[in-house]
Amino acid sequence: MKMVIMMEKNIMKKIIISGVSPGSGGVGNYMIYLMEKFPETKFVYPSRINTPYKFLNQLFNYFTLKILPLRILLINKKDVLILAQQYLSIKSMKHLIINNKASIYFMDNSFFCVKAYNYLSSNKGECFSCLNGKWENIEINKCQPQPSIFTKKKLISINQLILDNKHNINFITLSKTNKNLLEKHLGSDITINYSYFLTKELLERNKNNLETKTVIKNNFDFVFHGSDIESKGFNYFIDLVKLLPEFTFFAPSTKKSNIKNLTFKNFRWESGLQKVVEDSKIILTPSLWSNTPEAAMLKSLKYNGCVGFIDTEFGFGKEMDENSFISLTGDSIKDSALLKSIVRNKDQIISYKLNGSKYYDKYVKNASKHVDHLLDY
Repeated sequence: MKMVIMMEKNIMKKIIISGVSPGSGGVGNYMIYLMEKFPETKFVYPSRINTPYKFLNQLFNYFTLKILPLRILLINKKDVLILAQQYLSIKSMKHLIINNKASIYFMDNSFFCVKAYNYLSSNKGECFSCLNGKWENIEINKCQPQPSIFTKKKLISINQLILDNKHNINFITLSKTNKNLLEKHLGSDITINYSYFLTKELLERNKNNLETKTVIKNNFDFVFHGSDIESKGFNYFIDLVKLLPEFTFFAPSTKKSNIKNLTFKNFRWESGLQKVVEDSKIILTPSLWSNTPEAAMLKSLKYNGCVGFIDTEFGFGKEMDENSFISLTGDSIKDSALLKSIVRNKDQIISYKLNGSKYYDKYVKNASKHVDHLLDY
């Protein structure tokens, strides 16, 4: 009873402040889930509308974005939880940290990387150059902010502000491995908790039962699930396509394919990608950064089960059960040989499907428990 009362008290007093509105995308979907999960909690974010009138939408959205800093200035001596901090102004972040009891919930690696996804082409893998505030490496490595609406000056200022005030902030990361990376950046004497990514869709019971997991469909041999950018492994995926010409590949993209065994279609999840993922043999979500639990990977596990991704040093794969996914190295030549042997072996595909689905159920159960206590951190 005491714990229930404490949780209710925290739910009532905590204010969640996000630089991103509820909606599409990882943080947007997570915001929708949190708002439904904690209906008594106050949420502050840039409101948006979507009417048939484009000019009205733009005018309203611009206005709410401009008044957000003013709304934040009215928040004083409160317990605040900040999401998508890089979308807030420097002035807003200073106010929230200095004049309130602040917690920051990191959705990615924006706490030290201006690209958020800490991948460097010249490294062909994870990059840790800017850990501990070594911002000079941004220019040395010629890194550009992502998304491009940000400036390097703003992102560095916010990250330095966080470093300077790290002993006065509670931190939350999106996974245990991401917590380890944040400790490497801030030091082990800092208060850091971890939670997990969830959405309403991820919680919904999958219609696919055990029987369908033992059925292999032949829509495509390999499907890329993710954004068609280098840090998400898209270039690596194209290398696999060229190394395995006897197999069929698919990727959701607006690009045009000039490779015979590769199909591009501008599919979103709701407009056809889900069906492709369900009906194909192996799904690839080969992010090259120190990835947190990504929606693409989780959906692939849920709706197919046989998923391959790159097991990076600080990536989420380090937390997953052995044999719950196809562990790739990022070396396309070596990985192509492994994938060729698996895609031709029905028993192996079914084994990965079952193990992947089993791990997904375990993840959702564990994530639900962590999110239940999110406002207690």
